[in-house]
Amino acid sequence: LDNALRYYDEADRLLLSAAITRAIENGEPYDLKLNFTTAKGNRRRVRALCEPKKMHGKTVKLRGAFQDITEIDAAEKLIQAGEERYRVLAEHVHDIIWTANLDLELTYVSPSVLRVRGYTPEESMALGATNAGPSGTYKKLATTAHALLASASDQGDDSEEVATVELELNRKDGTIFPAEIVVSVLRDASAAPTGFLGVTRDITERKNSEMALRASEAQLKTTGRIARVGGWRYDVSARVLSWSDELYAMFERPRDYAPTVANSIAFCHADDRPQLQAAIDAAVAHGCPFDLEHRVVTHKNTLKWIRSICEPIVESGTTLRLQGSMQDVTALKEIEGHLRLLESVITYSDDAILITEVDIVDKSGPKVLFVNPAFTRITGINPDEIVGHTPRKLWKSFQDQTVAEALTTTVQNF
Repeated sequence: LDNALRYYDEADRLLLSAAITRAIENGEPYDLKLNFTTAKGNRRRVRALCEPKKMHGKTVKLRGAFQDITEIDAAEKLIQAGEERYRVLAEHVHDIIWTANLDLELTYVSPSVLRVRGYTPEESMALGATNAGPSGTYKKLATTAHALLASASDQGDDSEEVATVELELNRKDGTIFPAEIVVSVLRDASAAPTGFLGVTRDITERKNSEMALRASEAQLKTTGRIARVGGWRYDVSARVLSWSDELYAMFERPRDYAPTVANSIAFCHADDRPQLQAAIDAAVAHGCPFDLEHRVVTHKNTLKWIRSICEPIVESGTTLRLQGSMQDVTALKEIEGHLRLLESVITYSDDAILITEVDIVDKSGPKVLFVNPAFTRITGINPDEIVGHTPRKLWKSFQDQTVAEALTTTVQNF
């Protein structure tokens, strides 16, 4: 008995305990409405009835029943609050409130249906649930409602008797919109199901936002794949590291691989590992961001250059998490190497080399961008005397105008 009483609110527990005592000692029956919390944490309103059985003037047995009157009690409170208040609420709420019998024949539709679907309540009820949307809409709603009813019967009175379904509905102007419908079971005083209560909401904006978000995420993934950039996030207290899809591809690991800080640092080239470890330690301990380039050796033993960026999230002096990105800059490093090699060849060449713009911006000709040391040695012209000027400045240096004309023709026909 004590185990059963613990589910009641404290005040109701005392009330019920006193009623049980009187029933045992005096044979008094009772009929109480009490607040009850199920083992699953659901708040319910119950009706507790007891009829003592006496023999030779003494109570020998208590017989009774418990009834879940949560919905009934809520309905009674609505009625007590006044029909006018309910009417005002139904008229001004944006969502459509409706009721139906067990065959899903509509018995009430709130005035808000005119704003949402363009039908008056009378027109909506005349159309019925069967014609509320495109093919398949009614079947989806009926399946949800009847499954809810069957589930409630199987699970007993502890079930919440609420289900949510998304489907499409028609408007009077012929357009179709996505809707979310929350359905619950209506019961009478004996707890027998009598129908359904539904709330219908237009979720067009939410669906559009979801579509935009998916498109944005897809674009971000595509951009990351093309740019070879992946994101990561590290929860400092939980010590959980997560990678974006691009990082799995970058390190040539399967999607079910579980990254950690330790095994991520292990990918780093041995010579670069201390630098990366120190940067991460400083980020965790002091909230220091970092942006550095280092080498990694992937799972398939591929050597890559990576640019790692970290932005710590700090609150009240404590680093909560690290988040950042990694970019595969191997190709850029190869280009930089080629450029350095080319620069070395040009710088140490014994031949005079002069580089100009490709496009001729004005009539004076293209501008000189670079001359190598050999050019200065051969011509005696310093870089600051010719860079930024047209090569025609050189023509005055040639005694033989035939050479100057030949150079001009060559440049023009290049």
